[in-house]
Amino acid sequence: MKRKCLAAGIIALLVITILPSMTCSSTESNQSVGSVPLTGLNKISDDVVNWTINGTMGENGWYVGPVSFTCTYDPDTVASVYYKVYQTGNWQLYIEPFTIDKDGRYDFCWYWVDYQGTVSPVHGPFPFGIDQTPPVFINTSAKRLNPLGTKWLFIMAISEATSGIARVEVYVDDQLKANLTTPTDGYWTFEYQGNGKVAQAVAYDHAGNRAVSTPITMPLVFQQHQNYPSIIQQTMSFQNFIYNLFHQRMNGWNQ
Repeated sequence: MKRKCLAAGIIALLVITILPSMTCSSTESNQSVGSVPLTGLNKISDDVVNWTINGTMGENGWYVGPVSFTCTYDPDTVASVYYKVYQTGNWQLYIEPFTIDKDGRYDFCWYWVDYQGTVSPVHGPFPFGIDQTPPVFINTSAKRLNPLGTKWLFIMAISEATSGIARVEVYVDDQLKANLTTPTDGYWTFEYQGNGKVAQAVAYDHAGNRAVSTPITMPLVFQQHQNYPSIIQQTMSFQNFIYNLFHQRMNGWNQ
């Protein structure tokens, strides 16, 4: 046992010396959010070392909570196991299970050393991502596009720092009217035409987290009609008169 401990100590010293020559490339630092598909962690074991990964998987290979790593190996063959998780720094000697709990993209790499000082190839990188934070609606507004208030432009500014926005659903009076997948100049916009009263948006990121905007009550904007020229007010009043008269006649005929 003393020989084995002494050998392990010598091997660890040798491995630390050669660490600068062992690298695994990172896909984290230069990727735009949501641009590279993820599939979760897989193929992270070999004949003598096994990694068990636990975490709640969301959509598109993104974890939506902390991810824990547990390593088991054959102690008669393996003297030590080293791992690296980008965004956490340098190679680390595996001692006990550990957890990654911060949002971001990561690359997981590992290798092991036997008692003769033989170093295995570097396994990885295995890309994975954690996004446990829903999108945030920074601002949501409705712009009236015609005097009668039957045509509107919804404008939404949404922030999502990790996996990126996948889609935005727009509802009017609880009915789905649009499924947006591409922003315009950084904003999510939708032109609506109709007589709806309340609009609301739901944003989803690539991990499947969702956020719901505050309601936009369009009739509140209609109150601005009092500032219109009198000719428009008269036109709207006349339209309402015709509408009510028509329905009264229809009800009389039906009787």
